[in-house]
Amino acid sequence: MKKRNILEEEGILERYVLGELSKDERDQVRSLLSENEELQRKVEQIEKDLEKLAFENAVAPSSAIKKNLLRSIEATREEETKSIPLKKKSYYLSIAASIAFIAIALAGYLFTQWQNTKKQLIESQNEAVVLSNQLNEIEGKLNQTQQQYNVVNNPRVIPLRLLGNQKMPQAVALVYLNHEEMEVVINSQGMPALPKDKDYQLWADVDGEMINMGVVPAEQQLVRMKYIPNAASINITIEPAGGNDHATVEQLVSNIIL
Repeated sequence: MKKRNILEEEGILERYVLGELSKDERDQVRSLLSENEELQRKVEQIEKDLEKLAFENAVAPSSAIKKNLLRSIEATREEETKSIPLKKKSYYLSIAASIAFIAIALAGYLFTQWQNTKKQLIESQNEAVVLSNQLNEIEGKLNQTQQQYNVVNNPRVIPLRLLGNQKMPQAVALVYLNHEEMEVVINSQGMPALPKDKDYQLWADVDGEMINMGVVPAEQQLVRMKYIPNAASINITIEPAGGNDHATVEQLVSNIIL
């Protein structure tokens, strides 16, 4: 092995520092090192670079790694005492490089595990939000049902059944009137759906004047309307979408005398 080959063949000196060459190759390299200062400086630089890499990336090894290293060091102690200082240094550099490699691999594994755990945590949080929203929706419906039950079963409530006239004979609406608490609730589930440009509207007849009680949404359960005292009758008409400020008597479809 000539000096020029060592300088030009990539990796020979690095393998020498890491102790990866055969005995004959190591002997040839040592012979050339003793004759050439340039090669010695290059070897020293490689050793410094490996030392820097090892200590920058080193982490505390596990007990198993420590045990294996101690066993390896003990088994080769006699051989080390016979080697020249450069070979001994190369051996320890090889160990340091191995530790650095293990540290880097362990760091990569831990980072991957952390990313997976983070992803699972985010998924769990999203599922918790969905479940919370569903629970709130169920509680809201339960409260609404309870309120509807209380309205219908209030002993002070007067239930009224408004049937459709000849214009809409299939129509039926239920009105719950509470004079003491001044409340009116209507169930319009029995009212046929209207075109988009039309709405039902509820009216109270007071002394011959139709007073607006509000627009009635079709096919809805227990919608609160405006209470009008002293009403002689309650009436439902069909009006333009959004309601009207006066009743279109010609479009009366249901009424009941109080």
